[in-house]
Amino acid sequence: DLLRHHPQLQSAPVQTALRRKQMLRKLQKEELIDEQFAVCMASKDAIVQHTLLTLSTLTRDQIEALHTHGATRAVRNIAKQRLQHKQ
Repeated sequence: DLLRHHPQLQSAPVQTALRRKQMLRKLQKEELIDEQFAVCMASKDAIVQHTLLTLSTLTRDQIEALHTHGATRAVRNIAKQRLQHKQ
């Protein structure tokens, strides 16, 4: 977290990579809660959202949110497939 404020790490791509790494680390270590899901959705980061779709703990509402508002067509299509298999 301290590195985030270092002057040489202030470029947008570096900041995006740091945020992504932080979100992915939380997804691996912690149980998914609504607040964390909302942060992942708001990030509009396809890699993070794709990782969300690998979690078996996603609720139907969360999968529907990914299907409707996913960052990329690939994320939306995978969510659609998961919805079809959950029926």
